[in-house]
Amino acid sequence: MLIPALDFPCSSDTVRYWLECLRHGAGRELWGVLDEDLRLVIAQDFVLATIGVPDDRRAAGLASCEAHGPAFDRMLTAVVRRWRQTHAELADGAQIDQRAAGVGADLEVVVAYGRPPFGARRARGGNPHLFITRFGRARGWSVAAAGPRLPAPGWPPTSWVIPQLRPKDEPFGD
Repeated sequence: MLIPALDFPCSSDTVRYWLECLRHGAGRELWGVLDEDLRLVIAQDFVLATIGVPDDRRAAGLASCEAHGPAFDRMLTAVVRRWRQTHAELADGAQIDQRAAGVGADLEVVVAYGRPPFGARRARGGNPHLFITRFGRARGWSVAAAGPRLPAPGWPPTSWVIPQLRPKDEPFGD
C-alpha cells in the first residue's frame, strides 16, 4: 500500500491541518494524516471492543488509509467524536506554538491552545493540548498521538509516555 506523501514543511503545519479536519468533520482527511501506528492502535481497540478477540487481518484493514465500509465508518465516527470532546476548546481555532520540541530522532511535540476565551488562560498556565508528530522520509510529518502518550500496537494495544512529557508528579513506571 502506497500512502501519499504529506506536503507539510513542519510538524506544526501538520497539527494545524489535522485540527482543521477535526473542526470541519473531514474524517477521511483526518485519518490520512495519522501515523501508521496510531491508526493501527485505534483499529485494534475497535476490533477488541466489537468482536472481543484479536484479529490482525481485520485491524490492518481498518487501519489502512484506503479503508472503507460500515465497520470503518463506525470506528471513524466514534474516534472523531471522542477527539472533538477531548479538544473541544480548540473548536473555534487554535493557537499553535511554532516552536515544536524534539523528543526523539523522528518525533516532535507540538502544543496548541484554544483561542480566547480559552487562550486567555495561556498566560496563567492555560490548557495545552499536546500532539506528538513523527517524520518519515517517504511520508513527511504525520500525527503520531493526540496527547502525551505514544501508541504501541499489540494485543492489547498500549501506549507509553515519552519521558520528557511525563508530568512531574507521575511516577516513572506505567
